[in-house]
Amino acid sequence: MILMGVLVHEFLGGSLKEGTVNNEGVSFGLKFGGELILSLFVFLAVLIVFLREKEVFWGWMGILTGGGINWWDRINYGYVRDYWKLPGVDLYNNLADWGIFIGIMILVIEYIFKKNNGKNRV
Repeated sequence: MILMGVLVHEFLGGSLKEGTVNNEGVSFGLKFGGELILSLFVFLAVLIVFLREKEVFWGWMGILTGGGINWWDRINYGYVRDYWKLPGVDLYNNLADWGIFIGIMILVIEYIFKKNNGKNRV
């Protein structure tokens, strides 16, 4: 899944070069130093939780795939390539960011659903 995401991201990043922003920071371009170490730590933490929580597979898979794609960029280019501008604001994102966002939304919906049914396990 991550490999397929990387291939699509490579294609989009290469074909949309004119509108690409090189994000050397973390989310929304924020910088603090140590982004590569932070992304590795977060990726490993999510992987551990993913292996434990099989009931919300697609949520964790979206987060892992998106994180893996962004980590690929950071290792290979030294930054994350963002190529889609959000309408109305000066923020850019990419396919990986949407995978992370959708994965988080799946987890939130699953959490709310289970909480309402008295089975809050996430």
